[in-house]
Amino acid sequence: GSRKYLMASLDQSLKRMGLDYVDLFYSHRYDPATPLEETLQAMVDIVRQGKALYLGISSWPLEALKFADRYLRERDVPLLIYQGRLNMIDRAPQEEGILDYCHEHDIGFISYSPLAQGLLTDRYLNGIPADSRMAKERSLKHAALTPELLARLKRWNETIAKQYPSDYRALNNLAQQAISKGDVNAAESYLKQAAQVSKNASEVNTNLALMSLKSGDVAKAETYLAKGSGSNTFKEVMGNLNIAKGNYTQAASDLAGVNTNSAALAQILAKDYTSAKTTLSKIKNADATTSYLQAVLAARTGDASSLASSLKDAIQKDPTLATRAANDLEFAQFASTIKNIVK
Repeated sequence: GSRKYLMASLDQSLKRMGLDYVDLFYSHRYDPATPLEETLQAMVDIVRQGKALYLGISSWPLEALKFADRYLRERDVPLLIYQGRLNMIDRAPQEEGILDYCHEHDIGFISYSPLAQGLLTDRYLNGIPADSRMAKERSLKHAALTPELLARLKRWNETIAKQYPSDYRALNNLAQQAISKGDVNAAESYLKQAAQVSKNASEVNTNLALMSLKSGDVAKAETYLAKGSGSNTFKEVMGNLNIAKGNYTQAASDLAGVNTNSAALAQILAKDYTSAKTTLSKIKNADATTSYLQAVLAARTGDASSLASSLKDAIQKDPTLATRAANDLEFAQFASTIKNIVK
């Protein structure tokens, strides 16, 4: 940045913080429109004026880093640290020689985004959470999670699970992946391993409850849920459990604030049609089940037009729903409409 910009921005920051100086002053982002000498001399003067003790730069190219290092050393204000984006996915500072240069010239290096904005955690292994930065298309875009990268992340997670068997989270992630693939035996095996490591881990118990519920063992599901947590996944399983037991009002309460097909089903069964309509409208990545539930809601509220359009959409997404619709008592009073749709 220009001398005017650097001086003014630091003065404003010191005033806001109520400080006389900062320990470390960074020049973020290389500015090709400003001569390096102007930027660096301003930084030197900032130190000499007592407004900063040390200097750092962030995301500068290698040649600019070398120039800055020489310039500042010659003026007895050595460069303390370089900040760059470095993680298992993005190794640019290493590949471009920046890391080696810093090591050879006693310049510290600090990485920003070491977890690649969450890609290197378990957050995106089993889908894109609705409340994630990727879902909101902000600093992390959908395009970043390519099928190739997702496959690599899952391989890394599996490797970690094998190398660190005491980490229940990695085993739990593998179980979730197995569940999504319909591999119940593998999922159960991973979950049992995870439970042995940490019997009170909420994620593990929630998934064990889900497995029990799917197999029809309601009593066992309740046992696992007693050890669960307040997560959305826990609420989903608890709600499904109460739907299975016929406790529709309680299920709707369990799933309050969770915008999923299960929540909408519970609200429909509890005859809270206004809430069900709101929930269905907020479901992201709506699928055939979402459309089918919209048709059921339309049938219960006597909206023949919405019933027809929703059911057509559901069957288009999943043709097997045609048979279900033809025999579903929810649509009994709209027999002629249903017949025209599923024929």
